[in-house]
Amino acid sequence: MAEVVEELRAPTVGPQQQAEDQTPAEFILDNPVGVSRKPPKRHEQLVVDKDKVTLEIKETYFQDLVDRDEWSKARIQRTAKYRGWREKKTYPWNDASNCHLPIIMTDVQRTEDTLHNAVLSTRPVMNARALGKDWTETEKPLDDLIDYQVFVENMGEERIGNLISSFTQDGQFIAYVPYIREQQKVVRKYTMPYPPPGVSWNEYLFTALKDYYPKAVILPTERAPWEWVVREQHPLTGTILEFKAKVIQESDITIQILCQHNETIFDGPALIPIELENIVVPNRSENLQPLSMANPKGASRVVMVDYPTRDEIKRLYRQGFYDALTSEEMKTLEETQSDVKVTETEDPQAQKRLKDDLVGIQQGKAEPPVSRTLTRLTVFMQSDLDDDGLSEEAVYWMILEPRLLLRVRYLTEVYPISPPRRPFAMAKYIPVNEQFYAIGLMEIMEAGYDIIKRVFDQMIDSGELSNTPFGFYRPMSGIKPEVIRLGPGDLAPTNTPKEDVYYPTLPQGMQAFGHNIITLVSQILDDATLVGQLQLGGVPAGQSSALRTSSNMQALLQQGDARPERVLRRFFKGLAEIWQQFHELDQINLPPG
Repeated sequence: MAEVVEELRAPTVGPQQQAEDQTPAEFILDNPVGVSRKPPKRHEQLVVDKDKVTLEIKETYFQDLVDRDEWSKARIQRTAKYRGWREKKTYPWNDASNCHLPIIMTDVQRTEDTLHNAVLSTRPVMNARALGKDWTETEKPLDDLIDYQVFVENMGEERIGNLISSFTQDGQFIAYVPYIREQQKVVRKYTMPYPPPGVSWNEYLFTALKDYYPKAVILPTERAPWEWVVREQHPLTGTILEFKAKVIQESDITIQILCQHNETIFDGPALIPIELENIVVPNRSENLQPLSMANPKGASRVVMVDYPTRDEIKRLYRQGFYDALTSEEMKTLEETQSDVKVTETEDPQAQKRLKDDLVGIQQGKAEPPVSRTLTRLTVFMQSDLDDDGLSEEAVYWMILEPRLLLRVRYLTEVYPISPPRRPFAMAKYIPVNEQFYAIGLMEIMEAGYDIIKRVFDQMIDSGELSNTPFGFYRPMSGIKPEVIRLGPGDLAPTNTPKEDVYYPTLPQGMQAFGHNIITLVSQILDDATLVGQLQLGGVPAGQSSALRTSSNMQALLQQGDARPERVLRRFFKGLAEIWQQFHELDQINLPPG
């Protein structure tokens, strides 16, 4: 402990004090643990022609968007039917019936509830199994660690709920699992009264700071007692953290101690659900992992799209994370007055705007320039970075408008996992061979929903015609040549009403036809989705004598478990990928023990 205290009290040594001709032994003696000597920063860039690389990424990105354009439009239509977003109907007349029937929502929500209860009914969700007897004691601590990281640090219940929604509605979920260390500047304020009589300011404030930071070393500055230096050791990494404490007057009887320092607000694996429109891949890829001999149906490239603010880009540039960005390019980025609208395609940003329009909301346009968003592409693809004639897996970060390269790294440098893999986890509801996009519950129900809605609207229109029928009148009957609308108790003068006005008799078979069609299609949907009255807690219509005993009810329920069980296994396989990547990232980034 004495050595640590002396280390905390040691003055900061600059790198310029290292002599050029020092031997390794002298270098070790001159660099005790904790002294802030730093190795040189990375200067070489992996990409020489940045303009060529960004242009290639942009062209392939927009080509992939064009290739999936029809899928994007169909997905928006399915979402509109699920949510009940309808445009004004003008056929067969203005304001004709355009009802929303929550058929898709009922079955989708029921399936999501089943998955949610299956996942969150027990904790931990996943259990580790040791490969050898020597590691069996670490199974429970590992389960507790990942369970805490997922459900406490990453708000796991909410984010797993988002994955369940994407899995059921779109047919697949995609989770981005990076390791994130994020710091934020915070100011801690302590309010105290003035020192009692006979106690000096130095003694009073030193004692107060020691109570607030019992494991730190408190040192006065030249402006003491109004400014102090606080040095403490990080409990995990052992690095020395230093910040200043300032004393200011709050009132005539109280003071404030302001301690401003960088505080780690997140340090660990992150579970980030990605909306399906924000992942762009070649359409004939079955998964997001690199294309190889062992994975012939992988993706040659994966583009993840997000929308950071200018302030976020500026912070990461100043921290040195975006080291491929020059000062001139950063100045150009800051001077951009407004967002450049991407017009090459209507996806994926246009999908979000269309959803906003259908819901009835608008994206705020009164934001200051620093808060306006840009389009950032995180690109995983193979490139020959070392000019050896062979491609390596690399990660590119770039801003689409203006076209600027931010950072380039080898994949294994950013995600050092063996064997190499991209930081994505995915599960599909009903996979399709040699296709990236799977079949979801909304797609299964869409055709049946269209039939039922059309027949239901026709039934409503037929009832409206029966209640307010149209008719014909003789032009020479004395009735003015205009559209006549009659209400209860209204009379219209005519010479011979029975002969001058005629209301045709409409066929009355629409109601029976509509009921039969809706019943038939509903039965087809129950068979297709395996969500019927039994799964909704009701008794099916018709002969239900088989449901009078508990054993028969259990036997009938088991008949419909084949597909739900298979779907549940697919979802848990996706969760197992997330847990596996959490464990791999913990092994790499967390200190031993």
